[in-house]
Amino acid sequence: MTTAVLSLPWRQVHLIGLGGVGMTGLALILAECGVAVRGSDEVDSANLGRLRRCGAECFVGHAAAHLASPDLVVYSSAIAPENPELAAARARCLPCLRRGDFLARLAEHFPIVVSVAGSHGKTTVTAMLTHVLLAAGLEPGYLIGGEPGSGIPPASAGARRILVTEVDESDSSQAAMRSTHAIVTNVDDDHCWSVGGEAALQACFQTFASRADHLVTGDEPLLRELFAHHPDGRFLAAADVDAVPRLPVPGRHNRYDAALALAVAEQLGVARATAAAAFATYAGVQRRLTLRHEAAGIRVIEDYAHHPAEVRATIAALREAYPGSRLRVVFQPHRYERVARYTAAFAVELAAADEVIVVEPFSAWLHDTGLADPRRIAAAITTVPARFSSEPYPTLAAELARTARSGDSIAVLGAGSVNRLVPELITVLTQATVQPEGARP
Repeated sequence: MTTAVLSLPWRQVHLIGLGGVGMTGLALILAECGVAVRGSDEVDSANLGRLRRCGAECFVGHAAAHLASPDLVVYSSAIAPENPELAAARARCLPCLRRGDFLARLAEHFPIVVSVAGSHGKTTVTAMLTHVLLAAGLEPGYLIGGEPGSGIPPASAGARRILVTEVDESDSSQAAMRSTHAIVTNVDDDHCWSVGGEAALQACFQTFASRADHLVTGDEPLLRELFAHHPDGRFLAAADVDAVPRLPVPGRHNRYDAALALAVAEQLGVARATAAAAFATYAGVQRRLTLRHEAAGIRVIEDYAHHPAEVRATIAALREAYPGSRLRVVFQPHRYERVARYTAAFAVELAAADEVIVVEPFSAWLHDTGLADPRRIAAAITTVPARFSSEPYPTLAAELARTARSGDSIAVLGAGSVNRLVPELITVLTQATVQPEGARP
């Protein structure tokens, strides 16, 4: 397929919060299309390194002097109004857009836009559909909100004809997206606190769907209610999920996500046999049921689950993948808002494991620690051993390794900083397995 020329109206774009995966993806697409990219983030990161290799000018820390003379300033929703770069841009009357609003503006330059929305599963569906379209030779542009396991970058402009992207409900910016094809994985109450309540969140999903020519979603009562009036809506039933080609990743939630991706791939002209062959080589997304270590009969798995529905799906998938294994879960809540809202639900879902350790929440840079006590999650679990831990990760890793036995699956769940526990745990487990027989405590 011949790569089309994507004529974008910007010569230089400045991005504030450049290291976030969504912002990095936008920057990669812009750079690929010949737009000069510069921007900043609070800390250095692998994403900034990736962008520097693409020619972007990246600053660590925020300062008005970083601005130069961009045609447009794009900022993450996590950026406060008093950010010096954003404040300076507004003082100079430079055009400023939130990340999601800019994504909608960028998407206008692609003839075919597939937008993936939903409370859970957006990244997986986007990655699956991108993988299938790449295998089919359609050279899609894409923006995946995670690191693909296949080693491809998380975003690309592709052949400038098709754009596959996830969109964000947490700041309502998905409502700005005009799509030829839309996918709604599900609609839960997550993020309702940041958009004005549950009714406002549902209305945002309805607006998003109404701005799409074609809609694919699940056959559930709420989804039927919200999207019944869409002129071209397809509601996938259980039979559609059961008919999904074999996947290398476990869990019914992954098969459901694949059914959604398959439905749109077929709408775009991909033969089912081609899609089936592609699914067989799907390598997943990092931090989604990712097997990080396996030795001496002990596994370490990392997953992004941070909502009760996601915890339920992840534990069910681990039970499917490793039947008979003792499942030990380390769970980090993401934001105290979720602890306050879901304490009882987290306890119910986590109790499906064999052992649970709840660690200090990741506050996502918010000062909301007074909203809830995470210890209550562990205290509410009474059917399996459960406790709260405030220990440093090296100490917790040493304890997990000391009490591990062959057949254990240790799952580290959470969307925040708990991923730092994983290399600590692998290091201790590896040291233990290379010791002489009988030397392990």
